[in-house]
Amino acid sequence: PGSPLMGTPGEVLAEEGTAVITESMAQRLFGSPTPVGETITVASSRTATALPYTIGSVVADVEQPQHLTPQIWIHSPGFQEQSLLFKGVSFVSYAKLQEGQTTEYLSESIRQLYEQVDYHEAGVAISLEDWRAKKTSSWELVPLADIHFYGGGAWEFADMNDPVKVKAFLGIGIAILLLALFNFVNLQTALAARRSLEVGIRKTMGSSRSQLVVQFLAESVVMALFAAGIGLALAEGLALLMERYLHIRMWQSMWQQPFIILLTLGYALLVGLIAGWYPAIYLARFRPLSVMKSQARKTSRRWGVREALLTSQFVIASMLILGVLIIQSQIRHLHQVDVGFDREHTVVLKDIYDLSEEQRQTLVGELEQYSWVNSAVPLGYQPGDGSTGSTSLRTAELPEDQVFLTVEGEAGFLETLGFQWLAGRPFRASYDSAGIQEVVVNAAAARAFAKSPEEMVGTLLTNEYNQKLVVGVVDNFVIENYQDQAMPTYLAAPQYSFVIQHLVLSVAQVSPQEIQSVLAAEYAKFTDEPADVVYVEDNFAALLAKEEELLRAITLFGTIAIGLAMLGLFGLSAFYAGQETQEVGIRKILGASILQILSQLSKRYVGPIMLSLLVGTPLAYWLGQRWIEGYVYQTSISAWILLMAAGVCFVMAGAAISLNTWRAASTNPVDSLRSE
Repeated sequence: PGSPLMGTPGEVLAEEGTAVITESMAQRLFGSPTPVGETITVASSRTATALPYTIGSVVADVEQPQHLTPQIWIHSPGFQEQSLLFKGVSFVSYAKLQEGQTTEYLSESIRQLYEQVDYHEAGVAISLEDWRAKKTSSWELVPLADIHFYGGGAWEFADMNDPVKVKAFLGIGIAILLLALFNFVNLQTALAARRSLEVGIRKTMGSSRSQLVVQFLAESVVMALFAAGIGLALAEGLALLMERYLHIRMWQSMWQQPFIILLTLGYALLVGLIAGWYPAIYLARFRPLSVMKSQARKTSRRWGVREALLTSQFVIASMLILGVLIIQSQIRHLHQVDVGFDREHTVVLKDIYDLSEEQRQTLVGELEQYSWVNSAVPLGYQPGDGSTGSTSLRTAELPEDQVFLTVEGEAGFLETLGFQWLAGRPFRASYDSAGIQEVVVNAAAARAFAKSPEEMVGTLLTNEYNQKLVVGVVDNFVIENYQDQAMPTYLAAPQYSFVIQHLVLSVAQVSPQEIQSVLAAEYAKFTDEPADVVYVEDNFAALLAKEEELLRAITLFGTIAIGLAMLGLFGLSAFYAGQETQEVGIRKILGASILQILSQLSKRYVGPIMLSLLVGTPLAYWLGQRWIEGYVYQTSISAWILLMAAGVCFVMAGAAISLNTWRAASTNPVDSLRSE
């Protein structure tokens, strides 16, 4: 919890029947931030009971990311006495190790305790060795600090970061820093050549080589540090832009993170030294006599540092352009994927677990009176938002346990959602005289047992506690995300009424406003809670939210990187155009046209750009293919995407150099040769 505002949370929760709430929840429930002594009632959908809890403490709301972000903490009566055999995923246990203890020691201790309690409470009539071989439940220890990035297991409910997104941001950040570094080195080198006369005079007046090197390095470092200071001043404001555009929230001000400031200044110092070192060494080698004869101003036709840096810039730019196009293509493909049922005409009334079974059936009957409601059925699963649980099952032919996801709902939900049938029929809600439950499985389940859909019908699935008869097979469908392979899944009627949490409706074409108003009015007949209506199409769109954010990030920062590459090329073209004004004047006097001169001036850029495409395109293709392989539903990187990326690079380069080359080609020869 956050810092206590009233009462001491630890002391309060030591007693049963007590509660600690956040300041915002206190304001919401009581209209006051000081409700100590008041009573709240917490209802359990699993046990169909409601228990009172006395508020003993109020804590501040926590804005920074936490593993758990509850607004109410309660000490439930009898909770400690509940059976340790309950293998649900609704609870998390925290353990703080004493100094000197290792996670390996704790893991072994828990394993022994878990095995002892689980085996004896199960009451199974088999040996411990056989039980170990067949047991279907397990546990794992996860460092709390690792959960945000790596997750805490299959049933982790905390918000996690996306490693792909973090790595993409890191890669783009490094790319932008490299582009800025290459630009600075290139322009410093180009500008240094114009100071050759100054170098010659200073050497003639007695300046040593080391003095010149120190001077150029100092100038470069001061400029880089000055730029870093401006960047730090702008960073705080740009953080707001990132939060709004990329949904990346900066939980701490940059000025509260000295490491970031020191890292920025250190990078600026490094850039200054690198950018100043080559020009310093280059100019310090000039001989005064050669400089006075202007030999240092001649433009070399050979490839050098500037051309190598220019090529590196366009390698990065071409990779970013191709990356944006590949991500756009994959996301467009995911939006068009067949998820295995009708998602376009399906609406969910969420969180109806406070209604009794009789009330649910009455609500279904009322809603089906509307002409635009094709059917309505209570369901424990919200399409596009995960399954209702998991279990392990096996067959007589294959005794090895197979993990199954479970999707539970009342009879008729397969028809309501429009699943695609491969074999068999829908399940019946009732059990037969032998206690066998009818289930429908997906194609992945049939494949797991090496059977065709037709062969899977009639298969008996068993574990230590249940028997399930497969009566039908449907095609695979998207349960939770687009990245995971379809797991074996069975669909059946719920064993417990508390599993039912939502009402799913198949609707005809009708306005969202009418759907919302009708569901709100009908739901209000049974409860005071507001109706929470969601569209299944929106659930699946939300599954792609991280991909959309990644695309926006790469597009935004890629645009910045491409702008830096164009800026560097523009500066370099201005330098070369200025160096070749006399050559251009002579060519024009000898009869060369403007187009011929433009072609001649642009030739030096074709080689670096072509080489950058030859290097950057395969790298971007490889990275893009690896990213696409993280999805079950994959698009292909077509040739037109590669051609479009190459075309954008050439257009970008042409736009950057055209102004300076045109200006040089259009210069009056009289002006450029007047001093000769």
